[in-house]
Amino acid sequence: MTVERRCLVCGNITLFEVTENTREWVCATCGKINPSYAGMMAPSIASAEQVGGDHYRNMPIQPIDFIHKNNIPFMEGCVIKYVCRHRAKNGKQDIEKAIHFLRMLIEKEYS
Repeated sequence: MTVERRCLVCGNITLFEVTENTREWVCATCGKINPSYAGMMAPSIASAEQVGGDHYRNMPIQPIDFIHKNNIPFMEGCVIKYVCRHRAKNGKQDIEKAIHFLRMLIEKEYS
């Protein structure tokens, strides 16, 4: 499978050839191993595609990967998602959504 990600060495958005057993992510542009991807398994077909834009695909670590690997609950995950994408998608509205989720978190957890 070919996965498009940003190379953490040269900075280009490039293609990585990966298999289920891939442990080394070698950039097709610069030929260097991306150390931050080292040890990561190839993404499934579902996580390699994005419906409705490319605002997550251009991130070296996608919010869903970070949220899932750190067992972050729903409301906190939404905050991360909106803050990560605001410059590439909905600007101020995404920041307002993140603030809304933070206010709900305070209400549910600390009131």
